[in-house]
Amino acid sequence: MVEINRSREKMWRTFIEEANEQTIWMIKKYIDKPPSRYYIPTINGASSNQGKTVEFTKTFFSVPPPANRSDIDSAMYPEPVASNPIITMNQLRWAINKISLKKAPGPDEIANITLKKTFSTTSCHLLALIQASVNLGHFLMAFKTTSMVILLKPGKPDYTRANAYHSIALENTLGKLIESIIMQLLSHTAEEYELLPPQHYGGRLGRTGEEAMMMLMERIKHAWKEGATYLAVFMDLAGAFNYVLHVRLIHNLKMRRVPRFIVRWVEHFLQGRSTRMRFNGAESERIYMNVGVP
Repeated sequence: MVEINRSREKMWRTFIEEANEQTIWMIKKYIDKPPSRYYIPTINGASSNQGKTVEFTKTFFSVPPPANRSDIDSAMYPEPVASNPIITMNQLRWAINKISLKKAPGPDEIANITLKKTFSTTSCHLLALIQASVNLGHFLMAFKTTSMVILLKPGKPDYTRANAYHSIALENTLGKLIESIIMQLLSHTAEEYELLPPQHYGGRLGRTGEEAMMMLMERIKHAWKEGATYLAVFMDLAGAFNYVLHVRLIHNLKMRRVPRFIVRWVEHFLQGRSTRMRFNGAESERIYMNVGVP
């Protein structure tokens, strides 16, 4: 523990000494921000870690409202587009180079830097693993468990309520690598065959939030020039990721003509997922999830 504290102090001093016009504001933010509490207090009247887990489970994994599935049960799907399921070494190298060294590992405790440092030795094995996952439409059960870290939301008046906290799911590093490859295939296919509306900006390469705001500004100014009123509706979906209905997601992928092998992989990726909450130095029992995405 002494060595860890020394290492943290050394990194902090180096960070300050190498500060520039951008990072100096990060330093100010760190100094001004009150220290986060390390111990989660009584939550909704529950004082034991087991009781707190129950309360957090109710908040993060509450039963979603009933969904109308009549259109899914009677759906006729269009023919999916073509896509090459063969993974190349260049694609794998791109995914390895893309991963951040700052991301925390999941239950496997394999750090991203380990993948980068050992890539010359493990590249062929990783490529075989990922190709088999794509060919079989199979995501290993070992990769389906996440570690859920409970973090407080800043500025909340009462931290004895479960909704004053949010969760981050830490996934297994190798599982995230496979996800990254699938994301690359899906992104390329969506752009090549124009599977998304041209007005869609989220999660697309080469498109940014700044561009979306510029387009909005131009439309507003054009409306003003014409003497008209411009109306915009902004919506935020509460618990959007927690309430994703798996059959609806698969239905949407099929309706968008996403290749069959990607749909099959995503379907298996969503099945049998579980997590363990980590807080107050303890880890909860396994919690199974049949809705939502990590």
